[in-house]
Amino acid sequence: MHHQVIKAVALTCLLVGLSAPHPVAPAVYRIVQVDNPEPATEALFGTSVAGLGDLDGDGIGEFAAGAPGTNRVYVMSGADQSVIHTLQDPYAFTGKRFGYSVRGVGDMNGDGIEEIAVGAPGNIWGIPSACGYPPPLECLAQLGRVFVFSGSTGDSLLWYGDTSSVTVYANYIGTTLAPLGDVNVLCTSSSANRGSRSPSSS
Repeated sequence: MHHQVIKAVALTCLLVGLSAPHPVAPAVYRIVQVDNPEPATEALFGTSVAGLGDLDGDGIGEFAAGAPGTNRVYVMSGADQSVIHTLQDPYAFTGKRFGYSVRGVGDMNGDGIEEIAVGAPGNIWGIPSACGYPPPLECLAQLGRVFVFSGSTGDSLLWYGDTSSVTVYANYIGTTLAPLGDVNVLCTSSSANRGSRSPSSS
């Protein structure tokens, strides 16, 4: 009986040892300082930062950093921090805080590469008094816009703005961005009607 107890205890210990998880090595993180690729006074580089998927095929995710003071967003390699794309306002407006916000928004054009949304909230002081309808681009630029760029080429795919231009609620569109997945329902309200134009629209 004594030997049976010893054998039972030994077997239990053996089973416990076999079922115990193997030690897991701690994750190793590398902190890297990333400087503005185009240093400039009051560029505000790093106001917005977003992690992105693998854009260049090296198996490592990339990231984007906004510099709204110079109206730029830099899409940079996660492997060596080199610049993959430099994004700018397709209409070449300045002073509209392009790059104040940036987010990865998934693959929108079916090429398997994540796209990048960039916010340009417009002027920091005040709003235009009256733009008329449809509002000219200069007025929409003051009210705020959001652009979507191709992750593979850096080309501008589309942009969003408020086409009513008659309400203070339209001001600062693009201050924040959030990906929503598959959403195909358009909602409007009496206070602010949202619309969109492609970069090729006048």
